[in-house]
Amino acid sequence: MGGYGLGAGRADELADMVVEVIAGCTRAVVRKIAAGISAFVQMEREGILEAVGSQHRAAEQLRPLVAHAAAGASAESPPGGG
Repeated sequence: MGGYGLGAGRADELADMVVEVIAGCTRAVVRKIAAGISAFVQMEREGILEAVGSQHRAAEQLRPLVAHAAAGASAESPPGGG
């Protein structure tokens, strides 16, 4: 069964939104660390920025696959024909 059945332009928007949501979360965490909110300072010590950075990089790399899936393309025909 195909993803969201969005047209190509809208599917790209969804893929962009996934990346932007993660980036927005990162910005919020950074602001809270800078504000000295103890829970976020502790999360920074525990590697939260590396974790969300990794998620952001993965979302960027997978953007074409997300868009392809959101457009309702079948799993048998991934982007790039592979």
